[in-house]
Amino acid sequence: MYAEQKEFFERALSIQDKIDNADQENLIQIYIGLGVSCKYLRDLENSKQYLERALDKSKKIYGEDYFKNIEVMIALSSTCGYLGEYLRQEKLLKSALSIGINHYGEDHLKVAKVLGHLGVVYEHLGRYQEQKGVLEKALSIFLKYYDEKHLAVFSTMANLGSAYRELRDY
Repeated sequence: MYAEQKEFFERALSIQDKIDNADQENLIQIYIGLGVSCKYLRDLENSKQYLERALDKSKKIYGEDYFKNIEVMIALSSTCGYLGEYLRQEKLLKSALSIGINHYGEDHLKVAKVLGHLGVVYEHLGRYQEQKGVLEKALSIFLKYYDEKHLAVFSTMANLGSAYRELRDY
């Protein structure tokens, strides 16, 4: 499935490259699609390159603090995590968090999503107190929108349990 997806995005990119004044939003979406496809195919370096292109183009067109940059930053941070680039992952997520809070407010689902990802980064970095803090905030936001059976709530609880275990906070 991802190989076919990647193939279609590559074909779209080759067509897009031949068009003068091509739709830049469409090009950003193609780069994101290629980046995500490559990630799932474990072609992490290409994933990172495509997602960096998407983010760079989006920032150039819409600005550094554009709210749609959040999803690209999350995708790129995920690839960076798979590559073991946890400090870069943290930086991307903190930027995404700032944009999310400024655009949506502190109790929005997008903010909770970023906080959840940031919690995983802090776990990889061994910063369990910070992990606990961001996951508690994420959980409180998720519970405003979902019940305990929702995947976002369940996975945040599981990650929070890991933080408590590492802190020996029983």
